[in-house]
Amino acid sequence: MTNFRIRPLTSLAKVFPDEYPSYMESTSLTALKNEDCAFQVAFSGEYDNSRI
Repeated sequence: MTNFRIRPLTSLAKVFPDEYPSYMESTSLTALKNEDCAFQVAFSGEYDNSRI
């Protein structure tokens, strides 16, 4: 069985393979018209007791 954990992060957050990142408190994004909006998504998982 596969279990995934997915977390939205700010674009400035650092993600390391051996640490579980803290996530954004709010999952909503706002931007003005014609403005860029940046974020990242971190995921990890297990497949048959092996880390992905």
